[in-house]
Order: sequence, then structure tokens, then C-alpha cells
Amino acid sequence: MFDIKDHVKDRTVSFVKAYAGNLWYATELGLEFPVPFDDMGEATFLASDRAMLFMRYIRKHVGNESPASAPDAGDPAFGRTVRFTNARAGNLWFVAQDGFEFAVPSEVASEGVIRATENEEVVAGFLRAHRERAEQARRVAAGC
Repeated sequence: MFDIKDHVKDRTVSFVKAYAGNLWYATELGLEFPVPFDDMGEATFLASDRAMLFMRYIRKHVGNESPASAPDAGDPAFGRTVRFTNARAGNLWFVAQDGFEFAVPSEVASEGVIRATENEEVVAGFLRAHRERAEQARRVAAGC
């Protein structure tokens, strides 16, 4: 029998992927559940957080008679990857291997699956645009 306390008491959840308008998290016991983008508001959803904070989403998901799961997109391809850090203000925030942080609009996850660790090529356009804006801001600040 399912007991939600087993999943939330003194435990954490970790971001798995973004898909179809949801952030998908997993409990330490392996239960995956969605958090709708619409529920984000101005809150920040971290890559890993206390499970107790997600109890309402877990309860809602388990309460569904046939809970839908996000498709598994498989392991990220070899090569350069980016890592999810948090979701806030309608964006999924990632960090590249060189430490550069950038945002991907949450709507992109409605078009496909974006995983917690993703191949850099999947989000290359967003990464490039953020790097260009950062470089322009640096030039302006330097008076160039």
C-alpha cells in the first residue's frame, strides 16, 4: 500500500525532465510526478529540494487513477552537456560545463522533453543567445 510519508519524510526530490507543460521530479524512492508550469508563479523550483515541499503534487499525481508519465528520452548523448539548476519566472535555468548560466523558456518543454542533464546541442540556440547578450553587456560596461 502506498504511504506518502515514506516518500516525503526526511527525504528529497530531484528534477528529472521538463515535458508537456510540467517539471517532472522523482522522490528518492523513484516515484516520478509532475509539477505544472502554471503553478510556478514567481517561485523558484530547485534541481533538488525537500520532498515535503512537493507533497501536494505527489498526492495529486498518486490520486489519479492512471497517472501519465513523461516519456523517457534516454540518456543524454555523449559530448558537452548542460545541467538544470532551477525553474523560475517562466524559465528553466541551466548551467553549461564552463559555468555559464542561461535560461530556456518553459514553453520549449511543451514541444519535447528537456532532461535534467541535456546535450548542449538541444539548447544551443538559447545558450548562444545568452552568451551574445552577456558579451554585449560586458562591452557596454567597458565603454567599447
